[in-house]
Amino acid sequence: MDETNTRLISHFRNNFGLLASALIAQNKIDSAVMALDRAYEVIPVNQLALSYADLTLLEQYYSADAREKENALLWHSPNEIQTVSTDAMKKGSALAENLFKTTSEELDYYMSFPKNLQSSIRDEIRYRKSTLFHICDLTRLYDRNLFETLKTQWDAMFPTEKMDMMFQQMMVEDEGKDEK
Repeated sequence: MDETNTRLISHFRNNFGLLASALIAQNKIDSAVMALDRAYEVIPVNQLALSYADLTLLEQYYSADAREKENALLWHSPNEIQTVSTDAMKKGSALAENLFKTTSEELDYYMSFPKNLQSSIRDEIRYRKSTLFHICDLTRLYDRNLFETLKTQWDAMFPTEKMDMMFQQMMVEDEGKDEK
């Protein structure tokens, strides 16, 4: 499939994420998860590979889980809620793992090019690395167990750019913005 069609179909899949976001805002969690599931039924990964654009859907799975737990607080104690793993959480984590694996494999491929050719694919390398970072960031916020696993993989792939150091740097930069 050429780049134009890939981008167009990716936008169609992303529209399911936008629908899910609107449904979550209306507190229609089950419908939001169904919309996200439908995105991968209508446009399966064997027809359109996972990519950066799927981060929107990943975030919506995690948002649906967070909203579902907020709603459950009305009926359960906070300690009971912490142990609940919702369907949205499971699906979000599965998507995060799959997206991380796919993106890592693509990055390995690009990194296998001779150094003198890597400058011509520098943007592809940055794009994949950025995707991996964002997956880690989302799991850091929503699924700490998976984050620890992905962080270990990140640290192995990028030994000079440890994940903890990157988040510390981000927090310092955010504090600087808040002071202005």
